[in-house]
Amino acid sequence: MCDLIRHSQSESWKSPCADSSTRVFYYCTPTSSRPSPQSASSSSGAYSDESVLGTSPHEDFTSFYISPLRCAEYVLRSSSPSTSISLFSRQCEPPPAVEPPRVLGAGGFGRVTLSSYNKKSVALKQVRGTGSTQQRLLGRELLAFLVPASPFVVSALGFTVTESCFHVMSELVDGGNLQSLLDSEDCLVENELKMDAIHQIASALAHCHSFSILHLDVKPSNVLFVKATRSFKLADFGCSMIGRREQVARGEGTVELLCCPDHERLVGGTIPYQAPEIFKKSGVCCRSDVYSLGICITPFFQLDRHFVVYTVVKNGTRPDIDLIGPPFAPFCELLPILWSPDALARPSSVEVLQMIANLCL
Repeated sequence: MCDLIRHSQSESWKSPCADSSTRVFYYCTPTSSRPSPQSASSSSGAYSDESVLGTSPHEDFTSFYISPLRCAEYVLRSSSPSTSISLFSRQCEPPPAVEPPRVLGAGGFGRVTLSSYNKKSVALKQVRGTGSTQQRLLGRELLAFLVPASPFVVSALGFTVTESCFHVMSELVDGGNLQSLLDSEDCLVENELKMDAIHQIASALAHCHSFSILHLDVKPSNVLFVKATRSFKLADFGCSMIGRREQVARGEGTVELLCCPDHERLVGGTIPYQAPEIFKKSGVCCRSDVYSLGICITPFFQLDRHFVVYTVVKNGTRPDIDLIGPPFAPFCELLPILWSPDALARPSSVEVLQMIANLCL
């Protein structure tokens, strides 16, 4: 396990963070190929989309250190230095806001607005906070940069930091979210689209879990709809955590969360979708996301999530099979497994995909 080392900047290199009012753009690159601070600060021109996000799979990160704003680098460091990831900074023009501002979404810590970068429309999440609060929130958001590209996960493109807030820039998904579709009059009447949503959310979780990333805030408003392809993408890593790789791979019911102080480990998420073990503060694992998936898709089967949370989980009541008509009748056996109060009794996200495939045969 590596120690947390404060990275001081070179005396000959003036940090672009020296002016607290200046936004700084960060991009992700493997340590072995990262530029020196001098070259990072002296190079000109904007980075291409391809150079913004590094996609090297991470090893088992043993520390997650975010240096103070006036220091030179943000570091995700693993037990193997060759696989550490550094987020190096350089000044750039902040993504311009669209006038009048178009708010795409809002939550407890900030809001998401429409913006543009390199002549492309992007989503810009603004999160307010200072000091340790900012470091904690930004630290979780940065885990999105460790998730390689997937058709079922919203891509993180970059971020900016000021003294009072930070912004996370991601690809723009233009079709609203699953919650808005559920609230609409037609309410996802197409059964094929419902099946796609279940499969694609499970695929997104399996992808994240394969890199030891726990999302921990799976809910309809964090599942975005792509109009052009009529597909779904998992978004918002503001509550995410990284687990110890060996424990995640073994499917343990409680995994050690890395890069996170003890008092912060079980904070976050949305209570109606939280797994019982999180609510009871007894542990967390990848199957916590599987529980949230099960609650997230209950409206597809004309089931009320409050019924599930307070009746199914507490009393072991199974849904009435008459409420789940074709082609979803086979799911009456799957859903209670996803809702199980015992994390180890739930399938992994990969097993969920296999079960869905078998149900659809």
